[in-house]
Amino acid sequence: KRPVPEKNSFEHITYRCHNQKFLFNLPRNWDGVVSWTNSLSLFFDVSVFHVLFMSNHLHMLLNTGSGSFSKAMSYTFSGMARYLNFENNKKNQFFGGRYYATEIRNPRHLMNCIRYIYQNPVRAGIVSSVEAYPYSSLPFYLGQGNPGLSVRSDPYTQQLFDQGLKGYDEWI
Repeated sequence: KRPVPEKNSFEHITYRCHNQKFLFNLPRNWDGVVSWTNSLSLFFDVSVFHVLFMSNHLHMLLNTGSGSFSKAMSYTFSGMARYLNFENNKKNQFFGGRYYATEIRNPRHLMNCIRYIYQNPVRAGIVSSVEAYPYSSLPFYLGQGNPGLSVRSDPYTQQLFDQGLKGYDEWI
């Protein structure tokens, strides 16, 4: 049995579609996926820092807050699954099993996790640069507008950005 994240911990969440099928259909379903993602910070004590959606999985970096993290995740992901099944005219299981949570233990781990999240579409050969991928919270951090996601800057990212261009180059 996987451990449940502790309260007020930084966690990297990954969640795959059932059988790794390409089910998100992001150009059409982006607004709905964003709405369900935003429910974490709107209805629960969860801070969302970084988000990236691929066609068959998602990544989130967040703080679990002091409330019931399992209830927050259940509400958000079951609602998202119902929405996407309806929009894609699908039935049955949307996500493949339970989400994976990895606790972020120090600033170096956090930095590596942020890079890993945003480099996912580059490594998959979808885009040639992290800035070119539209289905993430990266535009918020790059000052290119907010793609509708309710994200906050994590403390380490904010510290780097406060350093100006040198911090930005190190971050990206």
